[in-house]
Amino acid sequence: MINTISENKSIALSYIRICAVSLIVLCHFCQAYDNRWAYILNVGVQVFIALSGFIYGHKIIDNWMIWYKKRFLKLYIPVFIFLTLSLPLYYIFHRDVFNVLGFLCNYCNLQGFPFVFGGIELIPGTRHLWFLTAIALCYLSTPLIQELKEKGTLLFPILCILLLISYKFLPGTYAFIVSWVLLYSMGYMYACSSEKYSIIYLLAIAVTFITILMFVRWDNLLAYFDKYGRLFHDLLGCLILFGGFKFLCLYKNIRMNSFLSLIDKYSYHIYIIHYFFLIGPFSLAHITHNNYINILIAIVTIIAFTALLVYLSNSFVRTFINK
Repeated sequence: MINTISENKSIALSYIRICAVSLIVLCHFCQAYDNRWAYILNVGVQVFIALSGFIYGHKIIDNWMIWYKKRFLKLYIPVFIFLTLSLPLYYIFHRDVFNVLGFLCNYCNLQGFPFVFGGIELIPGTRHLWFLTAIALCYLSTPLIQELKEKGTLLFPILCILLLISYKFLPGTYAFIVSWVLLYSMGYMYACSSEKYSIIYLLAIAVTFITILMFVRWDNLLAYFDKYGRLFHDLLGCLILFGGFKFLCLYKNIRMNSFLSLIDKYSYHIYIIHYFFLIGPFSLAHITHNNYINILIAIVTIIAFTALLVYLSNSFVRTFINK
């Protein structure tokens, strides 16, 4: 794999990744305390999806078998460990929400598809894992996207139009699935666009985003399954990624301390763990009568179990994959 991202740009993308995971964690803290503005912060997911495409838009993958092996091992090993450890906890302490089919959907990475939402009750505390379905579909589309790499400047506005059309004409959950791949593709093609056109496209996204703010009610934008709300988040995610990247790249000697580097490196593990302790039967959000103490307990617990997940994942790779 050929990497064309400079060190300065790589650090800029790390800051955006930290911003994305921070928004997601903050979103679920707000959701745990029934704050109606929580969903606005969920834009971190859209940033993650577009960021993944943007990163691979700066790379040329020459061996797809090796690339897929690395991607899917990195994607699935931590979540398989998380599911395997949490399964007996649900069975012993919260059998009322224990659901074999729900766990099987998570193990098979089907939890993001609409027929699952329609027919199988997903396990509370694991419903955020729909992101794995989304990113896996994006990875599967990458070979085709790379074939069109040279036409990135032309394809980016076409992808934006397709995103608008999908929300207009497709049923809700199916539009969401299409939007994952389109958002990933937009990030990829934006990375391939010339500097001149990338600025024009950023301004066009900003104008569309402002138009939605002017004409769509906040009740729609704050509704999780509302099409306008999803489109609002897709565009906001693009603005954070593309605008943030251009802004950070203005600093020629950008640096990152060791604490932020850890958040960046283990952002995926943080994503897997945090929801379990904030939403669902094992939530720590109301463990005492003092919410400030609850928040502190939750943060410490999330950090501790993230460290445990990282350790177990690395041990599994060393023992069974790299032996």
